[in-house]
Amino acid sequence: FFMLSLERLEVVNFQKSCLILTESVRKSAVHCYAIEGQYPESVEYLEKYYGLNYNEKRFKVHYGLIGANLMPDICVTGSE
Repeated sequence: FFMLSLERLEVVNFQKSCLILTESVRKSAVHCYAIEGQYPESVEYLEKYYGLNYNEKRFKVHYGLIGANLMPDICVTGSE
């Protein structure tokens, strides 16, 4: 029972971490848009110029730019 509870807690924590990272990427992209007038081309741009930082070994950020003035499609998953 204890092991199952621990595994469930790990899953919930990972899901929350994914949501927090998704929101961080979104906020960074909106910040870039407010300053530069267009959404950034990549997550790497946000890392370099807007201080976005995350564990790339644990998470994979899927960032789909639709257009310079349209909110990008952002999805965070586990990289395992």
